[in-house]
Amino acid sequence: MADKGRRRLLGVGYAASGYGFGRVFRSLYKNLSDCWEIEHLEFTHPSPGVLDVPWRVHITNRPAYHFGHLEFADLLDLRRPDVVLCSLDIWQLTPYLLAAEQASWRPRLVAYCPIDAPVPSECDLSALALLDALAVPTNYGAAMVQASLEKQGVALRLAVEVIPHGVDTEDFHPVDGRMARLTLFPSEP
Repeated sequence: MADKGRRRLLGVGYAASGYGFGRVFRSLYKNLSDCWEIEHLEFTHPSPGVLDVPWRVHITNRPAYHFGHLEFADLLDLRRPDVVLCSLDIWQLTPYLLAAEQASWRPRLVAYCPIDAPVPSECDLSALALLDALAVPTNYGAAMVQASLEKQGVALRLAVEVIPHGVDTEDFHPVDGRMARLTLFPSEP
């Protein structure tokens, strides 16, 4: 039963352990779970690591990586999220955005896409105009996306935002250089 006091967030992509996107989703979900009802459309196969999480996981009847969008509009109409957060490669967004356009329910559409190379010229970005927000982790990525959007004549509702990947400071924190060297390279001078 949905908690009427909390808004609904549907994530789309890889949230399983062992994937970079999974680390992004899990970090966000951990920090948002007090005020958001979280559900996720998972791209990996069902397994204990995927299903043993405190949020609802939707596994498609088709490989989500290629064909999960075929069930996405139905999922939007059924679950009625307030916001959809896609964390995918930019070339994977189009089928999901077009499927969202076919749904009766209209959530806010947000994408967080890593861009570490120029966007291929054959990558049609026109569907990105359906997004309410697009964020990338680096200034370089923002410049690559913006150049491609301009070249293709695509206008977004808002500017491409830069939001760096988060860092878990419990795992990654400053240490004394001498101690780090001894821990990482005990047999090296």
